[in-house]
Amino acid sequence: MKAFWHFLLRKNLPSNSLSNLGFGVFGLGDSSYPKYNFVAKRLFRRLEGLGAKPFIERGEGDDQHSLGFEGGLEPWLSSLWSTLLKISPLPPGKDILPPEKPSPIYSIKTSPPDPERCLPTLPYLSQEKIGKEKRSFNQTNPYYAKVIANERISDPSSERDVRNVVFDIGDSGIQYSPGDVVWLLPRNPKRATEDFIRSMGWDPFSIIEELRLQPTDQDDSQSQQPGTSVGGGLVFPCRLLDLLLFGFDIFGTPNRFFFECLSFFTTSELERERLLYFTSPSGQGDLRSYNQKEKRTYGEVLDDFPSGRDGLRASLAAFLSLVPRQRARPFSISSSQKLAPDQLHVTFLIVSFRTPLNRHRRGLLSNYVANLSPSSPEKIGLWVSPGALRFPEILSTPPLILIGPGTGIAMFRSYLQERSCGFRGDLPRCFLFFGCRRRDEDYLYKEELAKYVERGVLSQLFVAFSREQLQKIYVQDHLKLAAKMVWPLIRDDGAIIIVSGSAQKMPYDVRKAFKEMASSEGGLSLEESERFVTSLEISNRYISETWA
Repeated sequence: MKAFWHFLLRKNLPSNSLSNLGFGVFGLGDSSYPKYNFVAKRLFRRLEGLGAKPFIERGEGDDQHSLGFEGGLEPWLSSLWSTLLKISPLPPGKDILPPEKPSPIYSIKTSPPDPERCLPTLPYLSQEKIGKEKRSFNQTNPYYAKVIANERISDPSSERDVRNVVFDIGDSGIQYSPGDVVWLLPRNPKRATEDFIRSMGWDPFSIIEELRLQPTDQDDSQSQQPGTSVGGGLVFPCRLLDLLLFGFDIFGTPNRFFFECLSFFTTSELERERLLYFTSPSGQGDLRSYNQKEKRTYGEVLDDFPSGRDGLRASLAAFLSLVPRQRARPFSISSSQKLAPDQLHVTFLIVSFRTPLNRHRRGLLSNYVANLSPSSPEKIGLWVSPGALRFPEILSTPPLILIGPGTGIAMFRSYLQERSCGFRGDLPRCFLFFGCRRRDEDYLYKEELAKYVERGVLSQLFVAFSREQLQKIYVQDHLKLAAKMVWPLIRDDGAIIIVSGSAQKMPYDVRKAFKEMASSEGGLSLEESERFVTSLEISNRYISETWA
């Protein structure tokens, strides 16, 4: 893909290079991010610039859509097929092939349970030595770290359980800097996983000798060889229980494709009719209410379609082919290695909520971590990658304006710890806008931040408490109140603005506050204000690091 991009972006390509090419582009994105569907838009423009002709309008999938990206994909695909049939009609007497039962993408070799065989019961028991020797950690070769502290930093009276969790990385050789990201591998709940396996009529202690990807017609290079890893550092042979604990997201929410495939396994006409309705354009609203809003798991869906469960029971390979691999979750690192060389801190909000039908749901990764303690022998797989944000050099940076409500404070804590280590004299100016609900409930790292102000690590700290008064006050409101101080930093001193936190309304409202500041303090029109903030983004003086 990288080579393709490099080729397309060559400046010496004639403007008619692709004049004989027709094309269509559908992008995947999240409209809460500033550069929504940026890659798809850029690819579309570049193909047009080289003379290619689009035969369909650019499609945009949006994770914020009520149906997810499929809300945009379904109508775009419908238009695509009708357009292609007009461009290249079917030969007389030929018709579109009906959907077929999907073939498994895995081949699996299993053995019955054998108490005499000595198998590792956790992936790090077989992978830890390999990982330490390689000193190169990733999804298939994570470093397994022990939790050495797990402290709740929100008050027990708060409904939001926020933790500062410390991982021991002392013998890993892992290096990180402020702005870097740690990837953490979740584990499915053990008892629930055992219950699910037994509900499928399988034995948790049956042995998976090997799991291999089936070669495709296009490329068999991804075939999984025996003894290689699937996910979470798991190697074969292993128990079925461990494969499902660490390897597959069986407690995730199925996508529409799962319902379509399940219709091939059911022998009940009533179930098949319901499944096909869920996959039809007219059934998308009901599918969302039944599935996405309720965050149903694969097991819960199969409970409602027992004939489909019976059909899948006969083939572990078929079931695993319909379930995604377990994915690591990225988190901003909230510590400085200069301050704690052998530690890595992460700031977690423990996810727990009720669905519209009052089902209690918990975040898989955050609740797994919440139950890890220094006294537990269990370790968690992790690795570090460079973040999209690189903080400027501490002593040569222009003023910094940091905006991080809630757990958005995490990466800023890492940077402030770095600023506090070993520097003497005056530091470049740094202003932090933090927000929480109440000062006595979820004012994260309160004492630590106060010390940074006292020592000059922070020039000034602004805190918005949204729930302490009738009218809610947010970080963007403090920005407006501080406009006369902030504007000269941006206009005259080249200040860099960094926004971190939830990608819901906050990033939009903060950006709007800076536009209003440019208008009220800088005398710019609305159009000029928009262009000004855009210019800050282009020049990397306005950086947004947010997540959905």
